[in-house]
Amino acid sequence: MNEQQWQYLWQQLSKFADAISIIGAGASVYAAWQIGTIVKRFRFRAEVPKLTASIDKDKDKLPKLFGKFTESQNEIILILAQCEANLNTLSKQLSSVREFDKHDMKALKNLIQTIQEVKRSPSLDEHKVREIWADMNATNQIVKNLINLLQWE
Repeated sequence: MNEQQWQYLWQQLSKFADAISIIGAGASVYAAWQIGTIVKRFRFRAEVPKLTASIDKDKDKLPKLFGKFTESQNEIILILAQCEANLNTLSKQLSSVREFDKHDMKALKNLIQTIQEVKRSPSLDEHKVREIWADMNATNQIVKNLINLLQWE
């Protein structure tokens, strides 16, 4: 092989090496993205069941207070505040899960907003609190179903 052939071969190998470098960089970005997805899923599976259990525990106190609603308004407001905090955290966790339906996410955000409105109102409306309780039951069940679905992936 003469010098010109060596240069041509070197140029071709250089182009090939550049292409391999670009492919390697793309693979690295893809791997980093996949690792991020795995971490989000792991955190979701670790944290969301605790949140749903906490929401269940708090919301299950409400029916006991419905019988003495007028006397229990301060306690109901405290329970709603705890539920609101957990629902906000849950909302942030669910925003990274593409399997969570946009309609359900909107319903969750509406539930949080309703709790905030009820807490701000000068007098507590028992009918509204009962609606919130029913919506929390429905939302928690949807999330539990999602958790079960994701466990099989």
